[in-house]
Amino acid sequence: MARFGFCAGSYQSQSVNADAQACINWYPEHDQSGAGKSEVQLYPTPGLALFGVAPESPIRAMDKLNARLFAVAGTKFGEVSSAGVFTTIGTVDTDALPASIAVGPTFLSIASGGSLYSYDLQTSTFVQIDTVLGTALQGPVLQVGFDDGYFIALLKNTNKFQISALEDSSSWDPLDIAQVSVFSDNVLGMIVDHREIWLF
Repeated sequence: MARFGFCAGSYQSQSVNADAQACINWYPEHDQSGAGKSEVQLYPTPGLALFGVAPESPIRAMDKLNARLFAVAGTKFGEVSSAGVFTTIGTVDTDALPASIAVGPTFLSIASGGSLYSYDLQTSTFVQIDTVLGTALQGPVLQVGFDDGYFIALLKNTNKFQISALEDSSSWDPLDIAQVSVFSDNVLGMIVDHREIWLF
């Protein structure tokens, strides 16, 4: 009986009539000796082990700093130990959307539910930053990032972003604000990567 390619990975051609496979929760392994009963075998993916339990779900954001892991679980912001224990640091607003965490050398900043929070890693101080127009921040915050020593807050439903004081997410000057001048549409997202701020 001729062999047929039952065991393989996943591939889909431009025409699904020509070639369309889906390999879900299995991975192919080629027989290196060439003497096996089949050239390729399928093995199940390793199982998942429970690492820890969050106080709320879903996990809306996670970020790490050195050997420390921080997360936003539902309305709780906290630190996750190497044993998987979630220690709540504070409570954040939620709008059921993903949150964002920006990590600096001595501060963290959390954007969640339109609000912005600052966590001092040296003093363990957790505070909410005022987002009322004309105060510290010039409105509700959509996302937060960190670049070249400054925290960047993308303001919700605008094309504006604001920067913090140098390496201090608890201090925001209302005059440290900029507006995208290339287009007039609202900015819907931000990525900070390789010392560049990308606005979408």
